[in-house]
Amino acid sequence: MHRLIAILSIALLLASATVQAEEKEFVFPVIPATLTTPEARASYLVEHFWDNVDFSQIDPDADGPFVEQAWVNFLSVMDIASEASQEEAFDVVLAKTTPYPSSMALIDELAETYLFSYDSPMRNDLLYIMWADAVDDCQGAGEAMKARAEYNRAVASSCWPGSKAPDFVYVDAQGVRHRLSSLQGKPVLLMFYDPDCDDCQEAMKQLASGDVKERIASGALTMLAIDIEGEGRQIEPRIEGAIYATLADDRTIEELYPLRGYPTLYLLTQDLLIEGKEILPEDVR
Repeated sequence: MHRLIAILSIALLLASATVQAEEKEFVFPVIPATLTTPEARASYLVEHFWDNVDFSQIDPDADGPFVEQAWVNFLSVMDIASEASQEEAFDVVLAKTTPYPSSMALIDELAETYLFSYDSPMRNDLLYIMWADAVDDCQGAGEAMKARAEYNRAVASSCWPGSKAPDFVYVDAQGVRHRLSSLQGKPVLLMFYDPDCDDCQEAMKQLASGDVKERIASGALTMLAIDIEGEGRQIEPRIEGAIYATLADDRTIEELYPLRGYPTLYLLTQDLLIEGKEILPEDVR
């Protein structure tokens, strides 16, 4: 639903408009007519997006839905704006909310929910890293807020597509130890799952119902499924040819592949470079 709202809002925002959320009214800034390109208009808009919001009048509890819808609209334009304007826009909203800690906390929560959270359709690691940098530079942000942003930034920055997949030791269902690096030579679908996780079971059903299952069975794609509980329990339906295993490394899973939720899937190239980070089952190619 948020994705739909975001997409529909872009056309409205770039034309400048007024949106009502129950009793409160959000007034968008008027974009100068001299700005004609989508990037220039979007850049101006995000830098001035919060100009007409009086955060002294915002009650985070009563006005939460109003601020959340404004935040979704704000993010829907950020992708079009220039990088410099993206940075400036985050600095501006933090500066405006600094005198009002409850409003700053709400904005930070929305940034984490929409840009960082595992299941957000608007998740964007690059923008979240930029947000975390802005929080770190903001004198009004508390230590707890800075610490959380720093932790999340480390997670968002890890295992970047194009980088080498962290190697580790695992034990298969027969009790034999192997290394991830021994699978080099074929693409690898790496899955971290919790046997009791409903979403993990649903993901396995999706993987077992299409072309991916056939590729694994034929050996064209290697699937390594790691039980994060360390018990070696498999989830149904089992996929023929998949390797079910547990971690047997000196490092924890979180040190190797920081996990935001379950299941977590990585698609690796035949050279074990990360091609897809935290992808959905339907994105496996």
